[in-house]
Parts: sequence; structure tokens; C-alpha cells
Amino acid sequence: MKHLFEQLEELVSQKTVHYGQLIDLMNEEWRCIGGNHVEKLETLLEKKRLLLDTIQQLNLKREQVVREIAGIHGLEPHQISLKDIIRIKDNHRAQRLAHYRRLLRSQIDTINRMNQTNRKLVRQSSRTVKDSIEFLVQPTGNHSPYSSRGDLDDVPLEGRMVSTSA
Repeated sequence: MKHLFEQLEELVSQKTVHYGQLIDLMNEEWRCIGGNHVEKLETLLEKKRLLLDTIQQLNLKREQVVREIAGIHGLEPHQISLKDIIRIKDNHRAQRLAHYRRLLRSQIDTINRMNQTNRKLVRQSSRTVKDSIEFLVQPTGNHSPYSSRGDLDDVPLEGRMVSTSA
């Protein structure tokens, strides 16, 4: 029993370390984007992908330990949370797990805020590009098949015969 709680504590501890690394990578990505360091950004994106794979593997191990703990204590394995595990009476790691739970929640909030900021910037960039295209592409009379928004207009097609005799 104690062994499972120790395993869970170790896995959650590792997860907080990896989330900290993820936040650091995301901050470094911002600096690379701002500084237009494309090669360094590509390297960081590869590191981020590898880190996310590591986090995924860690989550799978954590879920397995949580299922075992749930089974021993008669709890529903798919609905048990870290908060529920902390409340288990014979959990001598409850204080440490509560500490890691608070830390994880803080890290997840930070990651969510960073992702929301990224989404806003992508939307703003998209609008800026679209507005720039509208400004730069001014249709010249009725000869352009494109609208000012870059969409293809319905242009009436006129049938023309090509003379092949010459």
C-alpha cells in the first residue's frame, strides 16, 4: 500500500519538473519568435515534442498507479482524482501529494494562460494579414475574379469560339 503512494508521489514530482521545463521552453519559444530565430525555434519545437512525449509516458504510468490505488480502496478507477487519493486515511504521503497537487495546478494555470495568449496572437496576426491583403489587392475594374477579401467572385463566363482556320 505504502509502496503505491510512494510511486505516485515520485511520478507526480517528476511531472512537476517536466511541466516546469515545458513552461521554460514555451518562454524560450516566445523569445525566438520575437527575435526571428527560426533555426533555434525549430530546435526548441523538437525539444518540446520530446518533452511532451515524456510527459505522456509519465501520465500513463501515473494512471496505472492510480488505478491500482483505486482498486485497493474500492474507488472508481476512472473517476478518482489526486484530491481523492490525498483523502485516503492510510495515505502517509498525503501532505507531499497535496503540495505537488497545488504546484501542478499552478503550472497548468500558467500553461493555459500562455496558450490563451498564443491563440489571441494567432487570431490578431490572421486579421492583420487579411486586412493587409484587402488593402493591397484592389480589384481593377470588372476584370479581376477576386474580391477585396481574396475570395473568388462569380464572374460570368462568356463563350468564345476559337478560330482554328488560318
